[in-house]
Amino acid sequence: MSAKSAISQGDSGPSAGRRRYPTLVVPRYAERRIGSMLQRNMAAGADRLQLSLDDVLGGLQLARRNGNLGRLALLAFCEVRRWARQAGEAELAQHSLELVTEQPQTTRAEFLRRVDELIDELQRVRARLLQPHESSGF
Repeated sequence: MSAKSAISQGDSGPSAGRRRYPTLVVPRYAERRIGSMLQRNMAAGADRLQLSLDDVLGGLQLARRNGNLGRLALLAFCEVRRWARQAGEAELAQHSLELVTEQPQTTRAEFLRRVDELIDELQRVRARLLQPHESSGF
């Protein structure tokens, strides 16, 4: 009797109309491959974090060079804060938040000075992230 005919005959049990899928069995040799894939993916995650930091830093430097205050505020508030939270850099996230939400800067020069401090802080974090790669020969 097919599942369709069982449903039409009033079978209302908990497995009525549900498909049964086979259980996935992973051989031992595949477990080693999966483990090495996870290690590569974790390394790739660190590389993605580094690349996204480079993108954020490059965007900030370009906006700073062009004097685009709106873009600087957007990047500091959204992108730097997002990256810092992903990287576990709580102080950096707080610094970028305060740059925009704290009392307004009195002058354009004051805002740009604080943006320069944020850029310097990002460059220090970038240098710290690059140290393990440089010592391993990459």
